[in-house]
Amino acid sequence: MTVMIFASFRYLARLQAKLEDDELQNVTIITLQQRQALDKFLSSDLERLHSYAEHFSRDFISGAEEIENQLDLFSEVSAEYGVVCFEERMAISSGGSRTVPMSKALLEEYSSLIGSGVRDNYLGAISGEPRFGFYETFTYVNGHHGLIQKSYECSEIAEAFNLSFFNGQGYG
Repeated sequence: MTVMIFASFRYLARLQAKLEDDELQNVTIITLQQRQALDKFLSSDLERLHSYAEHFSRDFISGAEEIENQLDLFSEVSAEYGVVCFEERMAISSGGSRTVPMSKALLEEYSSLIGSGVRDNYLGAISGEPRFGFYETFTYVNGHHGLIQKSYECSEIAEAFNLSFFNGQGYG
């Protein structure tokens, strides 16, 4: 009888360990799939942003209104595009008539961004909301320096790439 009880406990312990291993493996697979989706999202957005930076560096664009019009052509429902004109000390955002002068601190923050890449979470210059985005610096035809960025509200990205499994019991 003792042997049967001992064997039963040992069997249950192995069964529990196997279930835990299977659950961990499933979560790992789901997380990797989600990471691949996010990587693809980032890669395609960076490529698109690069082509827009090339557009601004090739074509003569005069003034904030023309930049706003160009940004509205690029704009998407869930994303916001913005251009920083360093010499003019202004930020221009998609969505119509959103041109604001940049403070010295904000100008310094944007000046520290070099080349292209993904920005750490930051507060939007115009909206003041936490944002996540990509940027690329460029030079206008007239030799002035600029930066174009595409950004999303952090909550939108979190919602789009939220990982829920086991009937809502697990989140990643």
